[in-house]
Amino acid sequence: MNGLKIGVHSSSFTAQSTVDAIIAAEKAGIECSWLTVGGIAPDPFAIFAAAAQHTKNILFGTSIVPTFPRHPLAMAQGALAVDSLAPGRLRLGVGPSHKPAIEGTWGIPFERPLDHLREYLTILRSILETGEV
Repeated sequence: MNGLKIGVHSSSFTAQSTVDAIIAAEKAGIECSWLTVGGIAPDPFAIFAAAAQHTKNILFGTSIVPTFPRHPLAMAQGALAVDSLAPGRLRLGVGPSHKPAIEGTWGIPFERPLDHLREYLTILRSILETGEV
């Protein structure tokens, strides 16, 4: 099991209680805190930025941030903010999600998800690696 990391999903009812859960997870020796994106909940980038001020080692993972409702520049801004506060500790997961969530929750047509994801990742990688598109 070399390289295996233990992580937990750290969400709670409020932003502060989620930050507190991440701090407690680090104190308990948990190596990674994961958050999802969906419904009415605080943005994981904001939560991780706040938690970074009170932690030193725990990794921050976004599980999957849906790409359809979040522009790649906004995704990069959130990731860069967390990375500047907790260098090397962010594990960014992105994906198109699925039709019921994107169309039902966001009202965005879920069309050509694989093409969308390829284009999105090309843009996002360019921003994160070179600072331009």
